[in-house]
Amino acid sequence: MSSRAAALVPCIALVATPAFSGALDRTGQPVSPIFEPGGYVELSFGRAYPDVSVEQVVGVPTLQQGIVPPGAGSGDLAETFNTVAFAIKRDFTERLSGALIYDQPFGGDVAYPSDANYFLAGTTTTVDSNALTALVRYRAENGFSVHGGLRFQTLEGEVRIPFITSTDPAAPNFGQPYVNDAARDEGLGFVAGVAYERPEIALRVALTYSSEIEHRLRTVEDGPLPRISTTLVETPQSVLLDFQTGVAPDTLLFGSVRWADWNDFDIEPSAYVVLTGAPILFYPNDITTYTIGVGRRFTERLSGAVSFTYEDQSDDLVTNLNATSGVRAIGLGATYAFDQVEVTGAVQYGLIGDARTALPDGEGGFFQVSDARDNDVVGFALQVAYRF
Repeated sequence: MSSRAAALVPCIALVATPAFSGALDRTGQPVSPIFEPGGYVELSFGRAYPDVSVEQVVGVPTLQQGIVPPGAGSGDLAETFNTVAFAIKRDFTERLSGALIYDQPFGGDVAYPSDANYFLAGTTTTVDSNALTALVRYRAENGFSVHGGLRFQTLEGEVRIPFITSTDPAAPNFGQPYVNDAARDEGLGFVAGVAYERPEIALRVALTYSSEIEHRLRTVEDGPLPRISTTLVETPQSVLLDFQTGVAPDTLLFGSVRWADWNDFDIEPSAYVVLTGAPILFYPNDITTYTIGVGRRFTERLSGAVSFTYEDQSDDLVTNLNATSGVRAIGLGATYAFDQVEVTGAVQYGLIGDARTALPDGEGGFFQVSDARDNDVVGFALQVAYRF
């Protein structure tokens, strides 16, 4: 890749990162630093402001509020969140290079306002993760290369529900609070991929597979059925296809398709499943994210990019602890170069797809309890990169 095309890459990478993606995804598990030319270091910060609310479509009996009627609104339940990422890449030989990438790939921050006339008022949930990925890449003479390595990941979470909801107010657990603390656990996965490049036209097509990572979380549950147990959670496997190519002098077309296996993901704490007959967190479908965009170098120092991201929304019922489905987002970014230092800023605005949230029906199934409509998100990111 020419140095002029390389100057566009930090801008493209940052503007194409979704500020709010499907399920618990937050970063898309990027591997792009391994493709940077020469020695390279980057540090990036992101902040997202999702605005998500839901409205009940059925009445729900509660001990504290009586029957909360249809039409009751939750207020904004999605918390503002931050992300931090770091990467360093260097060449060992003309053909062999390596990179170390830190990100926070999965997360969830939900807090239903406690003063709302809504059946889940006061409910909070937090999921946090950290990942460190070590990659190596070998380039052949014919433009092909292979890359791969290991990913070390931590995962932890907690849930606070003011009362267990039941379709039967006479149930013995009805109205009692539930607390879940899942301690941090470490897991190991792998990354493998192949790429093809033609530097003279700034072409690169890369296919990367990230394995699932298994966690066994020591879980302390307090409430109607207190117990300490182990909760098995597997963060999903994913496949990322990304590309870029020159289409005119100083202009790149870029895009990606990322599939993540969320259909096989759920969190089933032992006591919660006994009490409700359902997982505390689940997703009904795999999620595929599409991104397309254009990057342009305006001067020797200034570059810019625009991208559009799309995830299809699902009509299937989703969990109340992540009441979203699908997104359509536009991103804008600009990079200014100071010799070896490049500073990139990006903003993204997204329309979050409609969703239908569910409660367990006590017979192994679910029924719709709320609608999530007309929600959106704004995200900002800043990245500083240094080439050596």
